[in-house]
Amino acid sequence: MMPWTDLDDVLNMVWKQIEAGAVDPDHPFRTPTFGTAGHNQPQLRTVVLRTAQRRTRALSFHSDRRAEKVEEVRANERVAWHAWAPEATLQVRLRGRATVHTDDGVADEMWAAEPPDSLGHYLKEDPPATLIEQPVDELPEAFHKGTLTEDDVAPARSNFAVIRTIIDEIDALNLEPGNYQRALFEWDTAENAFIGSWRVP
Repeated sequence: MMPWTDLDDVLNMVWKQIEAGAVDPDHPFRTPTFGTAGHNQPQLRTVVLRTAQRRTRALSFHSDRRAEKVEEVRANERVAWHAWAPEATLQVRLRGRATVHTDDGVADEMWAAEPPDSLGHYLKEDPPATLIEQPVDELPEAFHKGTLTEDDVAPARSNFAVIRTIIDEIDALNLEPGNYQRALFEWDTAENAFIGSWRVP
């Protein structure tokens, strides 16, 4: 990675990486870490980034609406994201306010955009984290064969949710050996823009 010299260039580069993660299955930002506050302690999990919109500052992924992270977001909307691109030696941490969407246009749009194999995860009869006696996934055979149809997954719609985050802080860290650099961008409502500053790495 070239040394950072301009804050606007850094912000543009970071957003390009994030947006690439939402469309390229092989991009390292495709599977960032999503953090919430739950059970009186931080909670982290890997998610699949489904949409990234710089214009609205929004990142989204889908989830089982019965999952603990859904209740954690509803209890505390402040969340954090972390992504690492090893080849670019780039770490990005993001913070913002999250909302849960289940029976609205946001959820309907993502449900319609996803293939049946992706939506099949929500066919489980029991909620995630339910205590079971054997290590099974409760998914139908058609899921494992990759032969699910839209009709097959229709019952899963009632378990489907979208978690959407409006980003208000971006912390970017260049970890190239011998060239550590850090930039922080904070959303300024009055300016309707991210305001950047250099920070000690």
